[in-house]
Amino acid sequence: MKITAKEKALEALRTLERDGQLATAERVAEKMDVTRQVASHYLTRLLEEGQVKRTGTKPVYWNTVSREEQTDCADAVFSSFIGYAGSQRQAIHQCIAAVKYPPDGLNLLITGDSGVGKSYLAHLIYQYAVREQILAKDAPYLVLNCADYANNPELLSSALFGYTKGAFTGAAGNKEGLIAEADGGYLFLDEVHRLSRENQEKLFLFMDTGRFRPLGENKIWKRSCVRFIFATTEDIDTVFLDTFRRRIQTHVHLGCYSKRPASEKYQMIQMLYQEEAEKVQAPIRIKKEVLGALISAEPKGNIGRIKNIVKQSCAESYCRGSNGEKLEIRLADIAHLMENSDLEKKPVLWNYLEDMTVSCTEEKEKLRSTDMWDKTYVELERILDTCMEENSWSEFSKRIKEWYADVQKAENLDTESSAFRMQYGIFVHVWRDIVERRYGIQMGGEEIRVCFWLWCLSVKTETERGSMAPKRSSIVKRKYPRSWYVAEQFCRSLQELDESSMKSAVPFLTLMLSARIPENVRISGLLAAHGEKTASSIQAVVNHLCGTYILEGIDMPIDTDVEEIVLKAREYIKTQVFGEGLILIVDTGSLSRLYTSVRSFLKGELLVIDNLTTSVALDIGLKIQAGMSFTEIAERAEAGYQISAKYYEGFSKRQHIIISCMSGAGISEKVKEVMETYLAREGIELITMDYRKLKTAIAENQEKFFRNTMLVITTNNLPENFRIPHVNIYDILDEDGAKKLWPYLHEKMEAHDYEKMLGDLLKLFSREGVAGRLQFLNSVVVINEVEAVLKQYESYYHFQMNGKLKLNLYMHLALMLERLLVHREDEEEEEVVDEKERHFYEMSHRFFNQTEEKYNIRVSQYELSLLYELLSPMIEAV
Repeated sequence: MKITAKEKALEALRTLERDGQLATAERVAEKMDVTRQVASHYLTRLLEEGQVKRTGTKPVYWNTVSREEQTDCADAVFSSFIGYAGSQRQAIHQCIAAVKYPPDGLNLLITGDSGVGKSYLAHLIYQYAVREQILAKDAPYLVLNCADYANNPELLSSALFGYTKGAFTGAAGNKEGLIAEADGGYLFLDEVHRLSRENQEKLFLFMDTGRFRPLGENKIWKRSCVRFIFATTEDIDTVFLDTFRRRIQTHVHLGCYSKRPASEKYQMIQMLYQEEAEKVQAPIRIKKEVLGALISAEPKGNIGRIKNIVKQSCAESYCRGSNGEKLEIRLADIAHLMENSDLEKKPVLWNYLEDMTVSCTEEKEKLRSTDMWDKTYVELERILDTCMEENSWSEFSKRIKEWYADVQKAENLDTESSAFRMQYGIFVHVWRDIVERRYGIQMGGEEIRVCFWLWCLSVKTETERGSMAPKRSSIVKRKYPRSWYVAEQFCRSLQELDESSMKSAVPFLTLMLSARIPENVRISGLLAAHGEKTASSIQAVVNHLCGTYILEGIDMPIDTDVEEIVLKAREYIKTQVFGEGLILIVDTGSLSRLYTSVRSFLKGELLVIDNLTTSVALDIGLKIQAGMSFTEIAERAEAGYQISAKYYEGFSKRQHIIISCMSGAGISEKVKEVMETYLAREGIELITMDYRKLKTAIAENQEKFFRNTMLVITTNNLPENFRIPHVNIYDILDEDGAKKLWPYLHEKMEAHDYEKMLGDLLKLFSREGVAGRLQFLNSVVVINEVEAVLKQYESYYHFQMNGKLKLNLYMHLALMLERLLVHREDEEEEEVVDEKERHFYEMSHRFFNQTEEKYNIRVSQYELSLLYELLSPMIEAV
């Protein structure tokens, strides 16, 4: 992976230091082969991040900042801000950079919901600046809550800038404002969104120039050097002027309590109860149910609300009568202070909590320096880099296990705390659920502990990633893509990990898993089903029986449609490196639609199977594991399962003829049987299709479905703009009928066979053919009734039907009557807009009245619409 210019500047600086040379911008520029101006730009950026420092004036010398220099002061100040080495690490780094940037730091805005710790962080920033000797020991730190003056902008302006005698009623003398008083220090403006537009303009003018005028002063400008920290709970894009917002160079966001990792919430609760123990001078025992409820809570007031709950629970326990004895906090002490939804939660971590006891006599526990974790992580990276250089990837797991045995003896790594044990319990639970149960990968307890240790190092370390880190990850992912995928799915299931830590943990866990996950699997398998755990349960069974990760499963809500299945499939495909292709097994959905939608963004072949069962999934999984080719699996699936399968675009992969009769699938199958007798040996596939499906495909202009279609045979005329060759089968019953179909079949059969086939089709569509198709009704009676109905149409509309149309209608209406008699289904009728069509429906019910009463049926609107489609040309011609 390409090294950035900033990283080149840092490496050039390190090279100069190793060579014993004083590093100036000119020398760094020579090493980078860039201009001095470019080198200075990137050195300044490294200075902002706290990675380098500069000394002297002319010339200016640059030096890298050691880990100890970066860590010691930050640890001393920010260690009380829980999450400073974890989820809030990036926020703290931004704050440090804003403090250190010469000459007077950067203005800083802290955003976040109420109660997340904005005010507390602001004061720590000030303490850090003093401790680093960036500010004088007696430098001021002033606080103003702008909400106190929200309804009086002028009063707020006077508080900030001061005023002169007589500036307004009651101004008896001159008074300095906070900006003057904060000279040389920090001014913290809380709820800064309450600043009026006028005051924002005054303030950004001061931030630009360092000059201001007190209220009432029109001539003399005053000066002050103030560092600003702002805080707000609001959307900065809507409450601030653009000009004001641009003057705030650093924006830090603090996440809400519910989004923090469980280990950090545990530490917060421990710290808050520790503070109360010191106040009451008595130890406090907190039941694990209380810890679980507080950790799982989603309080609107965030940490501030949790703090109040802790205080109130201690007060209630104290009132029960402690007399200096141990206080015990029970679930009943906090139940009335929390939302019912929070109390009803029973997350996994409850199983791994222990009762907590904090003492008033013990020194408050501090977070240990991350330095030891960093050093351990560096050693871990060294082992990985060695394996990478020697191309001995298979040795990584062995070397890590040996190294782990030594690391366990290390001190100052905080591995005995209850919070650490809680993390281990959660880790093992998620590992069992994801890696073992879902993906079928079995590992021993010792190996799981090693994986936990690798994960801990990734979570806790603050080590700045060098230029090798992205390259290392890229190499591991490319070499073990399937193992990487499982490691990623596992890490995403752990709430403890933030994004940056996950990026560090995945490569190491990938290498630990790589010995048990085959990378030579050429076909990916994806299960998608409706239900809470339908697909994942089948996936777990198949992977367990295969002994490793073969299939992935996606569970979807019951009301999920085809589009959602396609979206989920796309997300999965983005994570995969495909060999031959993908097999998608679903519980429902249109095969053609799924195939077309998924195939469009897939590199490789696609097979879609529309009936997800454990037996089908297992059969596919075993064939994938055995290394069977995609084509062989697809062909066996289509031929072997009593289900539908699709692995090609269009209605068929072979050259084919589509037969779609308006009267239903039965007559289409009969036509197929007749034609198959003469065409089977020519290798032409005959496909019967529902007439509605054919009409939909034509109406939506789905030409790709007809890619291998050589001919469409139907019982009605198709649109003239339909480009695929098509024939109305009744046309061949005319005197010149032989000429209609022969051009499409003359290369596939002999003339005498063609004549025989025409004779069989004529016989099929004769009155005798109609009679032969009826299974329950008396053919003679039904045909007479149909003929009586047709005469009414001829009489009412004053037209004469030709023999071909009558033959078509005999077949269609006779089979319709029997179909309605056997399958009595109520159909919801739609409003008919066309006046002629609506009148046709009304008259049709009159014509069919005696037949409907006789058989106790109702001719549906859909059936009448088909009849109207057949007769409308003659009605229009009258």
